[in-house]
Amino acid sequence: MSREKDAESQQSQGSTSSQAHGSSASSQSQGIFPQSQGFSQSQGTSSSSTSTAPTSSQSSHSSSGTMSSLETVSTQELYSIPEDQEPEEPVPAPWARLWALQDGFSNLDCVNDSYWFGRDKSCEYCFDEPLLKRSDKYRTYSKKHFRIFREMGPKNSYIAYIEDHSGNGTFVNTELVGKGKRRPLSNNSEIALSLCRNKVFVFFDLTVDDQSVYPKELRDEYIVSKTLGSGACGEVKLGFERKTCKKVAIKIISKRKFAISSSGEAYLHENGIIHRDLKPENVLLSSQEEHCIIKITDFGQSKILGETSLMRTLCGTPTYLAPEVLLSVGTTGYNRAVDCWSLGVILFVCLSGYPPFSEHKTQVSLKDQITSGKYTFIPEVWADVSEKALDLVKKLLVVDPKARLTTEEALNHPWLQDEDMKKKFQDLLAEEDKLMAISQVLIEPSTSRKRPLEGEAEDAESTKRQAICTAMS
Repeated sequence: MSREKDAESQQSQGSTSSQAHGSSASSQSQGIFPQSQGFSQSQGTSSSSTSTAPTSSQSSHSSSGTMSSLETVSTQELYSIPEDQEPEEPVPAPWARLWALQDGFSNLDCVNDSYWFGRDKSCEYCFDEPLLKRSDKYRTYSKKHFRIFREMGPKNSYIAYIEDHSGNGTFVNTELVGKGKRRPLSNNSEIALSLCRNKVFVFFDLTVDDQSVYPKELRDEYIVSKTLGSGACGEVKLGFERKTCKKVAIKIISKRKFAISSSGEAYLHENGIIHRDLKPENVLLSSQEEHCIIKITDFGQSKILGETSLMRTLCGTPTYLAPEVLLSVGTTGYNRAVDCWSLGVILFVCLSGYPPFSEHKTQVSLKDQITSGKYTFIPEVWADVSEKALDLVKKLLVVDPKARLTTEEALNHPWLQDEDMKKKFQDLLAEEDKLMAISQVLIEPSTSRKRPLEGEAEDAESTKRQAICTAMS
């Protein structure tokens, strides 16, 4: 029994010694091979096949199912060196854009040199929208209706063409192209299919149509197209709302045509100008704030008066026309007092919510109402309007232009003697003058002059800053 206990004691001590030795080896291996930390047991097993011959302690661990630290050492992988990536080819800029005018059609930026349009699936622009297929005109479109392409022309410049391949016709600006024939496409051309009035696209030549001349706020919302008309104060252009493709008219007034002077007041009547078409539609607000500057627009009917000249042209909107305008055709004339009458009508509408002269529910003609000065007065509507305000309206709506209040007299009327409002107006006017002065400084004339040198650019910027500081001070 004693021998068996001694043998068991020796075996136990040997096992303890082996475990202690194994721990020491493990500690050393962690110091030499820090990569072994954190690896799983299976990784240690797979690496044991490449290890050296095991020592007595390692074999002891292996026999007991415990792996040594050397067996858990993993080979360190080298990161692959990335190959030089080829630079991405620049995306070609479109040379034209087709702006869709109807539901079921979508806009197209022309990048390729040729595009087929039609019901055939092989067309680059296929008429396959469900909404379009449900339309009455869908069956009138050919499988290959037309083609738009460009070819090199003189002086290494491209020319855009449209080529008709349809049975029912392709029209450019209401004119038939003709099957098998081509026609050059100019900027803002309107393309119609099957019927000359069935306008589907507007063609924009992006090589000549520079939208960057317009403010960013406008470009973000609209595409500006061809000129619809022009006048003394600006021009009206066709536009398309980007989100809805809806047609709009955009009136553009060039500020460069008007001199800006903060030293003097450039009011109309003081400068011998009558508007002749004052109405709410021609009254604009400078902002959406509760207090803002009111501005007059649409001077298409305005005239400059000489000392003895009188107007004899029947113009303006009938509801807002002064009596002498209706009575002056071929006989006498009229002067700036016509604007004061129109202001009286506008004030009447603003205070009551209805027009003073109307053909609604009356047998008296509009002309007779105006020339007699008999306006419709509804007492219950005017109950909350002050007597002073009503008095001003009455003194503006006077048939005799000589007895009618002038603009100067109207400004001196008791109803307009609100000192707080006067101060508010002066503050708004001063702020408006500053903004106008800044915008005038920031306008850079479009010239063909080459880019200034660095020193010149700095001088220009310095001059602008000084001007802006002067305007703001």
